[in-house]
Amino acid sequence: MSERARTVGTLLAAGALLVGVVVLCISRLRSALAVGEEGLQVWFYDQSERALYKVGRDSIPPHEG
Repeated sequence: MSERARTVGTLLAAGALLVGVVVLCISRLRSALAVGEEGLQVWFYDQSERALYKVGRDSIPPHEG
């Protein structure tokens, strides 16, 4: 294998590794900055049952009792 081919191979491997590290860092940053409200539930009070119940945050009351 020639010296030039070895240098090109090394540079390509280093570039691929660098791209992988950048993608990993971006995905970790996005997950760290996520709001975290996915699947969040909120509590409501049912006056007829006199009890608290929880439903998804994106639901709109009144709920079926």
